[in-house]
Amino acid sequence: MSSYLSSKLRTREELVKESQRLHFDIIGKALQQYKYAMLLDIAAFENKGDPCITVGEIYFLARIKLKIIFYCAEHKCNNNTLYKAVSRAQQYSPNDLVILLQGGGNIVGYQFVDESRFNIIKAFKNFQKFVFPQSISIRDLESPHLKECVKMYCCNENLTFVMRDHLSYSLAKKHFQGGATKFVLAPDIAFQIGPVPRFMSPVFDIMWIRRTDKETPGYSKIPAPPPGIRLHVSDWWKWITPEAPSSLEKAFYICTNGFFYLQRGRVLITDRLHGHIFATLMNIPHVLIDNKAHKLSSYHRSWIATLENTLITDDPAKALDLAMELLVKYNSSLPPRVPFLHLGESLREDNTFALPDMSFI
Repeated sequence: MSSYLSSKLRTREELVKESQRLHFDIIGKALQQYKYAMLLDIAAFENKGDPCITVGEIYFLARIKLKIIFYCAEHKCNNNTLYKAVSRAQQYSPNDLVILLQGGGNIVGYQFVDESRFNIIKAFKNFQKFVFPQSISIRDLESPHLKECVKMYCCNENLTFVMRDHLSYSLAKKHFQGGATKFVLAPDIAFQIGPVPRFMSPVFDIMWIRRTDKETPGYSKIPAPPPGIRLHVSDWWKWITPEAPSSLEKAFYICTNGFFYLQRGRVLITDRLHGHIFATLMNIPHVLIDNKAHKLSSYHRSWIATLENTLITDDPAKALDLAMELLVKYNSSLPPRVPFLHLGESLREDNTFALPDMSFI
């Protein structure tokens, strides 16, 4: 089992090294025969985890010396772009060129992404297609979209999916079995970024990443922190990144901005999987809140279950208590919060400082 050694590791350095080893042993060996690659559907939008997947893919391809001859971002991988890509691909032998698709967590669960993959699979019929580590989310066993995914993903001898957790791997084998499509298991490719040092002092005691889309765990109330604890709750979609001249460069900016966003807390609470992965790369103690599809807990159990500074729950009230435990346990090794941030900048009419609204900000 590819994840066996991961169950024995305790530190950030050990886990990152093992994740990268698995990438080279599993994905690298599968791609070693090719000289060139097209990387399609890269992420350059503000959901910081997806662009970091792109960054990890770029680092990985550079390390295995696989040359990219074409790429396109998700919003530009339209029919016109694919037509140009196919025309260029015809200049290469299928023995030399492989078609690579963006990793993530969107198989079945995000119909528009699957439909983009369908188009790519059809367009590059005679070339090997390789999908970087992905998760599967199935909510309705009777949905027409699931049936279309089964048809498109089950039976293609030129298609390989890398699944990034045991649950997704088992779902793939269950629903897409019986055909020629290949399925393998490996960690999220964002681990190719490697260990990331903190580069700023935290301004909050606890940073809470709370998603509000369809993957939210569904909690509505955030418990109040103890007196003197500065808590911030938000999602990173609105933490806007500067523009860049290309979508690939923008992916790098967004990824870096994600690490900037996250390290504002001494410790972290997250219901986003890549909050978990970012915190692991930065060695920030953190608490996971699992979602209904068990996306976080499945990845955590598959690769990171033994990380010493990580805790998991499905109860937001308990998440705050666990974060407080981490603050106490790692207090001496955590960077201190920037001082005096409880003061406001505006003056009252009587020339005394007005305290800002400190309700979780």
